[in-house]
Amino acid sequence: GDRVPLADRGLDLPGRGDSAKTRADYSLEGQSAIVLRLMDHLGIPTFSVAGHSFGGFLGMYLAAHFPERVDRLVLIDSAPMLNPFTPLMV
Repeated sequence: GDRVPLADRGLDLPGRGDSAKTRADYSLEGQSAIVLRLMDHLGIPTFSVAGHSFGGFLGMYLAAHFPERVDRLVLIDSAPMLNPFTPLMV
């Protein structure tokens, strides 16, 4: 099928990139729900994820919890778990 890069559609997760830090849900569940809602809105049932750092971590979460949606996963400098000090850095 046709490939639609997420960046071309303007996905900027809360607190990442140019988005403001708000009281949004920064959990993997909350962030993945945003990705899934966008894909549903765009009518894209399956998609590839290429993620760097937290984006890769989120991609791993999506692939593990929604394997029927993620057809490919590319990880760039991504850790398989969060730094234990992450809550202090947000």
